[in-house]
Amino acid sequence: MNTTNLFQKELNPNENLLWYGKPKQGILLHASDKTQIPFSILWAGFAFFYEYNALTMTDDLFSQLWGVPFIIIGIHMLIGRFFYDNYQRKFTDYAITNERIIIATGNHNKSFKSILLKNLPQLQFISHEDTYGTIIFGDNDVFDKFFMQFPYQKDTTPRFEYVKNCDEPYRIIKELVNKN
Repeated sequence: MNTTNLFQKELNPNENLLWYGKPKQGILLHASDKTQIPFSILWAGFAFFYEYNALTMTDDLFSQLWGVPFIIIGIHMLIGRFFYDNYQRKFTDYAITNERIIIATGNHNKSFKSILLKNLPQLQFISHEDTYGTIIFGDNDVFDKFFMQFPYQKDTTPRFEYVKNCDEPYRIIKELVNKN
């Protein structure tokens, strides 16, 4: 299903679709990777070290199998999470209407999250490399900012993430917010 049809079905009778887009595709590094990559290397290194020792120094089957789940987690942390992040972005779509912001996620069963423009708490714009940017709808509280420093904590603040020519949707949202 193309993006226009996806959002047209979700619109209210007097609502107009003003902009739609998708996040950047491919493998991306995020700001949180500055802590996640070193943690992943330590985790996986320890898991492989443990498993190597268990296989070479003991005949105990339990000890040999004990490290396998930790190796699987380590491989996901090192490599798999980048592919999972890309998979999630592949099935994410963004839209702006004259009434609200819509974020659609999911492959087979789309989930829609809407933010009414009149209830928009705060608007943040982050410019990335090239022409990509992120628009964050709201602000993290102190609790969220503290825990975002730990590996594998995901920020749940709604956002249009890694959008090409992001200044266009940002301008549209600012104009709509100023009208209300």
